[in-house]
Amino acid sequence: MQNTPTRVTGSLITLLLVQATSAQDCVYEDDFTDNDTAQSWMNFSTDPSTLQCVEQNGRLEFPSPIVNPGDNKFSGIISNGWKIDMQQDWAVSIRYHIDFNSPINGEIGLAFFVALEFDESRPDLMTGYSVAGSIENYGDKDILGESTRLWQNGFSEIQSDTFRDDSDSTVYVWYDASEGSISYGDKLYEDPEATVNGINDLSNLTTAHLGLAAYSWGFVAASTGDRGWLDDFCIIEGNLVGDQVGGCCIDENTCIRTFESDCAGTWLGRDVFCESASNPCDDGRAGDINSDGIVDGADLNMLLGDWGQTSSVADINQDNLVDGADLNMLLGAWGP
Repeated sequence: MQNTPTRVTGSLITLLLVQATSAQDCVYEDDFTDNDTAQSWMNFSTDPSTLQCVEQNGRLEFPSPIVNPGDNKFSGIISNGWKIDMQQDWAVSIRYHIDFNSPINGEIGLAFFVALEFDESRPDLMTGYSVAGSIENYGDKDILGESTRLWQNGFSEIQSDTFRDDSDSTVYVWYDASEGSISYGDKLYEDPEATVNGINDLSNLTTAHLGLAAYSWGFVAASTGDRGWLDDFCIIEGNLVGDQVGGCCIDENTCIRTFESDCAGTWLGRDVFCESASNPCDDGRAGDINSDGIVDGADLNMLLGDWGQTSSVADINQDNLVDGADLNMLLGAWGP
C-alpha cells in the first residue's frame, strides 16, 4: 500500500471482540478453525512469495515461504459475497496477538480495514478506513503503536497515532451511521481510543468490504510467523448485504441478515430481506400470511391474489415484489 509522505507509522489494523446484544452473539463469526476461508473471504497478497495469509492452528496467520526483506508487503482476507451496510450502525471485534521480532528500519503490523473501494489487481485499499497495531523500529528501540487512517485513491492520512500497552487482547470497532464516524477501543461503545469522522464523505457508496491483514513497511521481513495472528472475528451488530447472505429469525421480533451456517434461529433463505417495516419473523413462521399458526391453502390464496404487488403482506422476503421467491418460501414452510 502506498503511504503519505508525512510519516510511516501504524497502517492497516485493529482488533475487536464484542458482547452479545441479542439471542445471537454474532451476526457473523469466524473462529478460523475450518482451514477454509474461501466460503466467505477472498485471499489477497502483494507478493505471495514473501507474505501469505492462511488459516492454521485455529487462527489466521501470516507466514512467509522465504524470509526475504522487501518494501511494503500486504496480505490478508477481504469479505467475499457479502458486504457491510454503511447506512446502518455496525460493530465488530477480533482477538489479536502481536509479538513480532524487532523490524529494524521498518514496521510490521496487523490490520482491520473497511474498504469502500478495493483494487483487487494490485491489491490495495483505495478508499476507506483502517486501524492497525504494529511494532516499528527506525532507530535504537522498538515502538509498540496503534493508529487509524483514512484512505483515498490509494493514499492514506493518519487520523490518530498512540502507544499500545498489550500484545494479546481484543478490541472493538463500531460505526455510527448518523455521524459517519468509526471508533475503536477495548470496551464496546465506551471510552474509545480514537474516533474518526468523515467516513461518509469519502464515497457515495453505501456498502463496504471488511478485511483483515498483515503488512510491512520499510526494508524488513514481512512474515509474522506464529508471533502475530488474528482470531475470533465477530460482527456483533450490523446488516450484511450480498448474494451469500439471507434472512434469519433469531426470535419472533428480530430478523438479521447473515450466513445460513451462522443463523442461530430460523433460516428464511437468501432471498429474504429484513429492512422493511413488516416483520418476516412474526410467530417464527415465514409464509403464515394470515397469522393463524399454519401455512396452508388460505395463505397460498392470499399470495396468489396479490401476485405482482409491490406492497403486500404476502411479500414474504420483503423485496417489494410478490413473486416466485415468495411462493417458494411459502411452499417450503407448508404445514402446521
